[in-house]
Amino acid sequence: MTTSLIKVAQYALFMDDLKLVVVEDFLRSNPVLANVQKPDTFDPRTLAVAASLIELFALRSDQQPPEWTKEIGAMTRPFFIQGDMMTSGWLKEMYLTESPEPLRKRNIFASANYLLAV
Repeated sequence: MTTSLIKVAQYALFMDDLKLVVVEDFLRSNPVLANVQKPDTFDPRTLAVAASLIELFALRSDQQPPEWTKEIGAMTRPFFIQGDMMTSGWLKEMYLTESPEPLRKRNIFASANYLLAV
């Protein structure tokens, strides 16, 4: 199985329970993250999630992200990557303040340790 970045982003975007095995396969197939190509889509939400995730993976593995991520903007509305059930009360506040910077800068929010086990 070889997982593409667009597939990883779509799993996260559509909350199909982004499985660690999918992320692990993507990272194993792409050891140099700077070489990962921009996903072939015009969907700005998918691109925002893809750019955020590849930057998160690069940050955590002490690598440079691909250059194309610099041209990808933020989501127009806040998106809580771990589901709507997390978007109220203290969890919402925690995600808004503690979300990893690569996600937060694109108006995407998750727990501070989102995908940290990868």
